[in-house]
Amino acid sequence: RPASGLKKPVGYHLDLLVCALCIYPVCAFLGLPYPHNSTAPSLIHQMSLTTYETVPVPGGGSRMVASRVAEQRVTNLMIHVLIGLSLAVGSVVSNVPKAVTFG
Repeated sequence: RPASGLKKPVGYHLDLLVCALCIYPVCAFLGLPYPHNSTAPSLIHQMSLTTYETVPVPGGGSRMVASRVAEQRVTNLMIHVLIGLSLAVGSVVSNVPKAVTFG
């Protein structure tokens, strides 16, 4: 949305290129889910980083308008760090009974 003032740097497109060339073919070959299929949480995360201001509407009332979006990459970094840690603790997780993991 142009109203949010979000400017996507080159790294965003490079991330998609790396996924398209390296990660997606491997996931498709092994039958694994794609890593970037979480559209709704991504939108909710962006909305949580948006700063809104109240603008009066002609005829009475007010409206919330996005004034700026705080761009950061900490969330993506932490997601990948936690994925890496989950690989490291795989032997511990394998001791958990399947009945617990399936609810």
